Amino acid sequence: IGRADIQLPYKDVKLKTVLYPIPAFSGTVLDKETKKPINKFDVTTGLLWPGSQYIGWRIHPEKITTEQGQFQCWEGAFISSDPNMATAIRINAPGYYPYICPPRRIDQKPQPLAIELEKGSPITGIVKNSDGMAVPDAEVTFSGPGTKVFIQDGAFQRDFHPQSHYFVKTSDEGFFELPP
Repeated sequence: IGRADIQLPYKDVKLKTVLYPIPAFSGTVLDKETKKPINKFDVTTGLLWPGSQYIGWRIHPEKITTEQGQFQCWEGAFISSDPNMATAIRINAPGYYPYICPPRRIDQKPQPLAIELEKGSPITGIVKNSDGMAVPDAEVTFSGPGTKVFIQDGAFQRDFHPQSHYFVKTSDEGFFELPP
């Protein structure tokens, strides 16, 4: 942890900034039933700002391939903020329900995680137009309780999705498959 006193060009104004260590997560991802390591999964980091109820997830997850199911990731380069800010991670693996780690304050010491993922079934369907014809290349997502989807001019606005969303495109036959 570092500290910096910054003098502003205003009389009698001081600003104190606390630089916290880089928030890090590490651990092992296992199949809940078999307790065997899952060797291919995504890790997405996110920030929970003080006073907010939604985690702001990074747009691009880190793709992990490992024989032992182990991972290590960081949220940004450093954090200079209110110690009540929290970081979280989301783990997604094909054929499993996503796991969201409870948010951890940035001033807390990280502990290795043992994450057990539960198998799940994907959400599938076929998109058809009003004439009953399949719609190829349509974008599909799922928005559950407590989440929002932003659409402008008929297109998803991905920059405004602070929650966990997957977007997929339909096949030539209008078929889509979303993770569990």
